[in-house]
Amino acid sequence: MMRRRPVLLVSALLLVAGLAAADSKIVQHTHQDAFTVMGQTHAAQDEEQTLWVGSDRLRMDQGDTSTVVRLDLQKMFIINHQAKTISTLDLPIDLAALMPPGMGEQMLKMMTFKVDVTPKEETRTVADWKAHRWDVTMTSPMMNVKATYWATQDVSLDLKNFHALFQRLVSLQPGMAEVAEKLRSIDGFVVAQDAVATMPMMGDTTMKTTQQVVSIEKGDPPKGAYEPPQGYTSKPFDFAEMMKRRQQQ
Repeated sequence: MMRRRPVLLVSALLLVAGLAAADSKIVQHTHQDAFTVMGQTHAAQDEEQTLWVGSDRLRMDQGDTSTVVRLDLQKMFIINHQAKTISTLDLPIDLAALMPPGMGEQMLKMMTFKVDVTPKEETRTVADWKAHRWDVTMTSPMMNVKATYWATQDVSLDLKNFHALFQRLVSLQPGMAEVAEKLRSIDGFVVAQDAVATMPMMGDTTMKTTQQVVSIEKGDPPKGAYEPPQGYTSKPFDFAEMMKRRQQQ
């Protein structure tokens, strides 16, 4: 019996190492209230997002679109499952170069945010996590946002790695890569947020959004999760088309 202990010990160590090396699967739910902008009414929307996070790669599935970030390749893949197309972009993203001529500089200027992050004493429980409140304000010539974030330290995520990946994930949204960098000052992982955005230049439009993490678990992603799917057609990235699809959602 004593002779078997080293084997059992090695097996246990291998199991622990396997768990530590597993990727993280994050499922979160987003709700946006109905809103009207420039006379066009957008219905309330509920959507689920699934993120797989590895040591140097990330995948987000949202609706019929998957976005894959590969730091090892310095590439981003935008996958449209409905059209069965793939757009491949080099990292870091040069957003101005991807916008239609004459749009880049003006839009980036309008969406450059000043961000203030303030910790609060208030706490609450989100799912099974104890979370602390952080108040965030973002102001730009086009949009003003007031948000409440709830962050926890009760999750086993490499936050430095996650933030590096997430910053690249949102780098196709004007102004958001810089916002993601400034939000790194939040101590912990954000598991819930409520935000109210106003757009004074568009009839004082107000948009209310809530987001909450449903689950975080370790596991192995589906085979090929971080690879471009076989049989899809390569397509040049079209910024105007991306913005149009988001407006239609």
